[in-house]
Amino acid sequence: MVKLPSTARLRFAPSPTGNLHIGGLRTALYNHLLARQSGGKWILRIEDTDQARKVEGSVDALRRSLEWAGLDYDEGPGTNNAHSSSYIQSERLDLYRQQVNKLIDTGKAYRCFATPDELAQLRADTASNSGSAGGYDRRGLRLTEEDVARRLKSGEKYVVRFKSSPDPIPFVDLVYSGTYAHPTAAQDDTILLKSDGFPTYHLASVVDDHFMGITHVLRGEEWFPSVNKHLQLYRAFGWKIPEFAHLPLLINPDGSKLSKRHGAVSVGEYEREGYEPSAINNFVALMGWGGGQRILDPAREPEHPGHTENPHESDFLTMAEMIERFDIDKISKSPSQVDKSRLDHLQKLHVDWRWSVGGPTRQAFVKQVQDMFEARYPGNEYVRDTTNVSRFVEFDHLRVQFVHELGENNDWLFVDPDLTSAGARQMKKGTSDSNYEIVLNQAIQLLSPLSEEEFLKPDLLLSTMNSANKKAAMPRERGQAPVARINLWVPMRHALTGQKIGPSVAQAITVLGKERTLRRLKRALDISQDMCGILGLLLHDLEAAYTTQAAVEIVEGLSLLQHRGQDACGVVTCGAPRGRFYQVKANGMVQDVFDNRAVSGLRGLMGIGHVRYPTAGSSAHAEAQPFYVNSPYGLVMAHNGNLTNTQELRGFLDEVAHRHINTDSDSELLLNILANNLQKTGKKRINEEDILTAIKDLMAQCSGAYACTVMIAGFGLVGFRDPNGIRPLGLASRQSAANPEGKDWLLASESVVSDACSFSNWEDVGPGEAVIITRNAITRRQCAPSKPFAPDIFEYVYFARPDSTIDGISVYRARMAMGDLLAEQVRKELARHGETVDVVIPIPDTSRVAATQVAKGLGLPYREGFIKNRYVGRTFIMPGQEMRKKNVRRKLNAMPLEFAGKNVLLVDDSIVRGTTSKEIIQMAKDVGAKKVMIASCAPPIRHSNVYGIDMPSPHELVAHDRTESEIATEIGADLVIFQTIEDLIKSCQQFNPSIEQFECSVFTGEYVTGDVDQAYLQSLVTLRNDNAKLKLGTQVGEGVHEVKEAPIGCSGPLNGAEGAIGLANGMSGVFTSSGHQNPNDTVGLHNSWHSAHNEQQ
Repeated sequence: MVKLPSTARLRFAPSPTGNLHIGGLRTALYNHLLARQSGGKWILRIEDTDQARKVEGSVDALRRSLEWAGLDYDEGPGTNNAHSSSYIQSERLDLYRQQVNKLIDTGKAYRCFATPDELAQLRADTASNSGSAGGYDRRGLRLTEEDVARRLKSGEKYVVRFKSSPDPIPFVDLVYSGTYAHPTAAQDDTILLKSDGFPTYHLASVVDDHFMGITHVLRGEEWFPSVNKHLQLYRAFGWKIPEFAHLPLLINPDGSKLSKRHGAVSVGEYEREGYEPSAINNFVALMGWGGGQRILDPAREPEHPGHTENPHESDFLTMAEMIERFDIDKISKSPSQVDKSRLDHLQKLHVDWRWSVGGPTRQAFVKQVQDMFEARYPGNEYVRDTTNVSRFVEFDHLRVQFVHELGENNDWLFVDPDLTSAGARQMKKGTSDSNYEIVLNQAIQLLSPLSEEEFLKPDLLLSTMNSANKKAAMPRERGQAPVARINLWVPMRHALTGQKIGPSVAQAITVLGKERTLRRLKRALDISQDMCGILGLLLHDLEAAYTTQAAVEIVEGLSLLQHRGQDACGVVTCGAPRGRFYQVKANGMVQDVFDNRAVSGLRGLMGIGHVRYPTAGSSAHAEAQPFYVNSPYGLVMAHNGNLTNTQELRGFLDEVAHRHINTDSDSELLLNILANNLQKTGKKRINEEDILTAIKDLMAQCSGAYACTVMIAGFGLVGFRDPNGIRPLGLASRQSAANPEGKDWLLASESVVSDACSFSNWEDVGPGEAVIITRNAITRRQCAPSKPFAPDIFEYVYFARPDSTIDGISVYRARMAMGDLLAEQVRKELARHGETVDVVIPIPDTSRVAATQVAKGLGLPYREGFIKNRYVGRTFIMPGQEMRKKNVRRKLNAMPLEFAGKNVLLVDDSIVRGTTSKEIIQMAKDVGAKKVMIASCAPPIRHSNVYGIDMPSPHELVAHDRTESEIATEIGADLVIFQTIEDLIKSCQQFNPSIEQFECSVFTGEYVTGDVDQAYLQSLVTLRNDNAKLKLGTQVGEGVHEVKEAPIGCSGPLNGAEGAIGLANGMSGVFTSSGHQNPNDTVGLHNSWHSAHNEQQ
């Protein structure tokens, strides 16, 4: 091993012509290793004599790269222990002039006044005479002193050339281990000082190396041909010659010139990609050096991660090991290949090492991850606790290759997972709903008794869960078949993290802790509250009972209502034979659930459909609508809204009506209240009056928001709306294609379905009104006492399609009016804050109409600055805050042309959680916007929504307990401007003055139903975060589960006997309505197209 003396001085002398690349980093690293190994020093010197190639800012970038790599030079720019007055060559020009004058005075250098044109002609003449390019003819040496003095006096430009000798001077190279002599080309008198007064590399490097006391020069082998020039200069000055080491070239794995694709990128790019500086140093060190011989010390074994038979494991080197074993004599003489796959391998080892080595290195690792999380989740209590972060890093670092992946793949640590995302659904796909609930309920029971300390022991958690699963598979009594074992880990990972990637379930539980683990398990069983779209269709043609004509139209209609819900959808039809119900419902979009095969099983001349998304809780098929109850008469219901007295209703159905409720959905409660009211008639066949009375009683009993379509087997359709008319519902008709005397009827949430499906005469169902539709007649009746008519104003702000009309108000015209009034508000606020705007840009789609009017009102250009990926769902209705955040950038792309250098006014329909707005504003700034201001068509949303929109917790709302300036700070806007509540109401009310009041509780905190107080609002927050139920159909005990499945939808006797109906809640199937008549009769106690409807029992 070549050992340098402790007095060794080395230097790294890059030119500031760009970023530091790996070739330069290797030279710096080798200087660092040799200096630290010998106890000597190494210097950073900036060689900027070529001013034409100098790049502004590259010196600072170079220093940052060296600092990031941990290569701390002893002397150089920014250091205090200066051996020299300056380490930047452009600041040392006087020294170079002094030294070159000494050479001139001793006859070892001379001035040459030849112009560039003269030298070009010389080369051309020489080439024509000799057939080869000629050199310099030393014409400057032929000038007399008088000639030189005269030309200097006249101001002629000159260069100083070195009077070189072609005779080679031998030297020993430390890398190539031999004596070398490279002759200088004949009459090639090297230029030392250029005409601009700057030295060439040859002069400056020799002068600086001497005056800085450099003893060893490490540089690339491309400088080999210049060695003789430098040696002659040293002799001419009479200075001691340092030792030289020329490093081999770097090449691609295929032997070609190194390209960016194979690693010729800047050190800064590696840093931005997330590579560890220790891995980069390790990678660079091995470019030509074998790494030396490792003798494994058992005491130091933990410092070396993953020692296996993998031949690459010996590549792993820490800085201390490289300093200890580096040997310049062992550097290869052949070009070194740059294989990025080797770097990727080393990267993984170094990430693992940062944890396994412990001490300050581990602490720095944890701090880096903690800082990363704090930047993404400011103020998060979990992040503030270093113990929490350390525990997570311990479990998860082995999974990742880059530290930033710890943050990218672990949002579940800080926010509840989105259990309805595509990935989460796919993950849960192989687990039935019943097994999913069994596992989670069992896990809650098993984990609840454990202490906080026991939750910190993943091995104990693992053995506990495995033991329970083994017991579950054992027969409880002799001769009894064992219960099938259930895969515990998929349901639990789904409930806890919502993703396949991550630590083991036991480790995830340990990281989350007891409180958060149990809360998430319960959350996965939580209640559903929906904002939905509903639809009902009845065809007059009897022949349609044998076809799928109605189903096809219902599916088409649901696709037009898809914006109202993207989580689940369902259709139930009623047709031949004997008024049977046919069902298809599942999680997913309409186009995914209803393919040709699914629709082909949906026969009938009438049916109802439903689209929904969950705001909290299960996304299981059992929660998808429509809901069915078989007694009495066979009823199917689709419901949009949310009840506010569910506890009271659930108690009534359980204790008084004795009706079984199979889900946590309030829609099933509503259906069973109606069924119970109908059952009280005690009739074999009911008529319209019975139905209207039942609905009247329902409206007296149920509070909250609801718009419903109901189908009664063999009878017809029913539609009704809550007494305040909060949720929308309308009806339309068209002439029957089969019979000009008959009519087809449609019930739907929005008029857009009527327009697209060729219906006309659209009318809104009034608040508290019920509509009964049969093949032969329609009956309308006010079923509830007069209450304030208060449709939800948020339908016009965001939820409804702009081409719909709701309660006599065109959504499109309302949004235009919002834009007109908002423009005036923006004008006032801009003047008040002294701000100006260059362009108006809408975001997202629902604000386009208003944004156009804002731009028009302000006299500003309107531009489409964001391009939308239309195959990504609406972020507002995506469950889970972090899912909404991630999907913004998948959904939108900002065009720099519309933002760069401009003050931008973004127009949004509303600002709810702020996640979307924050990401959009940052996107605008990322592409160069000077200032980003945002105007909302709606006032600040500060309060819970209890009527079916996903805003049950005020703490999720960005405007909650914040001023407008605080909101702007939170979302990163330079200014935020909100529509006033008065202007919002005016923009809608002007098109239907008969509506004196709108449901505006999210803005005002005033709830129109009159039964919502602070205790109820707090119960919603608690329910959202913490409610879980042990399903009534499941018993769990002592690690052994016994499943008792209740009949799905069975709420009463089946032909006088208890039993299960013939359909599970799967993708599709057939319902058979049941009653007390001969089963061969037409099913349903009333059949409006076969018999009279006035028969009393």
